[in-house]
Amino acid sequence: MNPRLRRLVTARGGWFSRANALDAGYSAGELRLRVRRGHWLRLSRDVYVDPLDWPADEAPWERAQRMHVLTARAVAGRMALTRWSVTSRPQYFTGSRPGDWT
Repeated sequence: MNPRLRRLVTARGGWFSRANALDAGYSAGELRLRVRRGHWLRLSRDVYVDPLDWPADEAPWERAQRMHVLTARAVAGRMALTRWSVTSRPQYFTGSRPGDWT
């Protein structure tokens, strides 16, 4: 993992998005190849982790717990980003019904 993406992963607590990897200089093909080879694991749609720093002798239930925590962090992080992007765009009420927002 390159230093740019590593800094982001560290700041986020272990996960990154497809867009983050592309912004860090990886191509879509490189991303697919890293997942196929097991260098990166897919947590959910467009969300990944790098398991290479994890303990090799980690018990299966500990790995499952780690994946669960990372998935929860990623979902919460993506929800916060989505909420921020929605609230950062002004909306204007143009009528009298709830659907009259632009």
